[in-house]
This record gives sequence, C-alpha cells and structure tokens, in this order.
Amino acid sequence: MSRSLLALVLLACATAASAGTFTTYESLEYANVGGTSLQLDLRVPDGAGPHPVILYLHSGAWITGDRTGGPALRQATRGYAVASIDYRLAPAWTWPSQIEDCKAAVRWLRANAARFHLDPNRIGVFGTSAGGHLAAVLGTSGGVDTLEGLSLGNPQFSSRVKAVVDLYGPTDLLKLEEQKLPCIPLDGNASFMPPSLLMGCAIQSVVPRGDDDGEPDDVHHARRPAVPHRARPARLPGLVQAERRSRYRAARRRRGVAADPDPERRPRRQSVR
Repeated sequence: MSRSLLALVLLACATAASAGTFTTYESLEYANVGGTSLQLDLRVPDGAGPHPVILYLHSGAWITGDRTGGPALRQATRGYAVASIDYRLAPAWTWPSQIEDCKAAVRWLRANAARFHLDPNRIGVFGTSAGGHLAAVLGTSGGVDTLEGLSLGNPQFSSRVKAVVDLYGPTDLLKLEEQKLPCIPLDGNASFMPPSLLMGCAIQSVVPRGDDDGEPDDVHHARRPAVPHRARPARLPGLVQAERRSRYRAARRRRGVAADPDPERRPRRQSVR
C-alpha cells in the first residue's frame, strides 16, 4: 500500500516523531464480554511521545480475520503508535457488537494514553474492507449512544476519532446486490452472505428507522458532522463502484464531513514522505 493512502490520517494527527524503532505490546485486553477477551496489539515508537495513534481494523467480511498483520503496522517505524484490534465476528456476534468493540478500543487507548505515551487527542482509524466499513461508521457515529457499548469499559472517555481511512469498505449494505454486475452468481441478499450474517437476519428485512437507527449503513444516515474521511473503492471485476462512491461523497457533504475529491478525477500527486 502506498504511503499516500494513509496521508489523511497522518496529516490529521499532525506531526509525528522521527522515524525509528518501536516497542511492541501483544495481547493487551481492551475489553471483556462474558469471558470473551477482546485484545489488541500495540506498537509504540521509542521516544518520549506523546505519539499520535492509528487504530487498524482488519478485513474479513465481518466473519473472519484477526489483528495480526495489516498494512498500518509499518507506520510504527515512522513515529506513529499503531493499535491493531480483534473485534467480535459474525455470525456468533451480530450487529452492533462489532462497532461497540471498535469504540471500546478507542476509549481504552485514551484511558491508557499516559501508560503508553500516546496522544489521546490524535487518534485516527484505518480499516480495510469490513474494517473499512467499521472505520467509516466509527467516524460518522460520534455521540450515537446506541452504538457506544459503554458496558465494555472506560465510559468516561470519548470514542471519537480524528480522521478515517476507509479502504474498499461497503457503505450501504442494503444496496450491495443491485450494484453488482449480472456475471456475479451469488445473491448478495442471501441469508448466508456476510451482510445477513452480520445482522443475524436477511439483510433486506432490516428496516431503516431514521438518523439515529444504529443500523450498519450509518455512513449514509448519520446526521452529525463527522471527521475527515478518505475512501478508496475496490478495483475488482464485476463490482460496480461509481454509484456507491458518488452516493458516499454526497452523504458526507450533507453531513459536513471533509473528504478528498474523487480519486478517479484528481491529478496524481507525490506520495507523502
């Protein structure tokens, strides 16, 4: 992944420390749900800090994947602390468990900022695919009580983030089927497909209830001003991205969310160094 892809988060988090070595903390528990330990791995640059933070949310269609690896981890050598988390997966855990975990992780990072030399005021989030979806919801749902999951801990801290990078995450789960090409044989609305497994029911049986509904397509329905976003669509044969991208940009403009212009239309630029 090019350095420029993370530019929005890095710039929003302001100037970091000089590039260098880092310390890794593995299997830190940020929450516990009925005996299920939710853990993160944290890389912190050596030095006094406080260091800006990138929270990484992994891919896996909400049903698979874990915190190991991920393109954001390399940023630890460039002066940014990086936290990569496990979140609860469908179908064992349905919505909004996943976003509750993400918000709990942000609160945990703020609660432990002094311990790990983190800057609680400079936390950005980066997600890929399903993680991109969660990152986008995280960035547009600040203050939505139904998604906070305060019982997971540290309720006195905010779960708001400074900026979002959404790498090919879906932004409207109710329109995935109609946006694909006929050559794709699978029915995106089928009960065994990831969006339905995420909801615990057929995705088209989900009825939006307005701006505060807490549904997983909050990227389009959230009414509050949110944080700067950068979204990049997947470039895979058979996926129709243009409509989704234009609707996403329009939704962000309505909510007062800053965003990069369409990457298909803007001139190429040098990578951020």
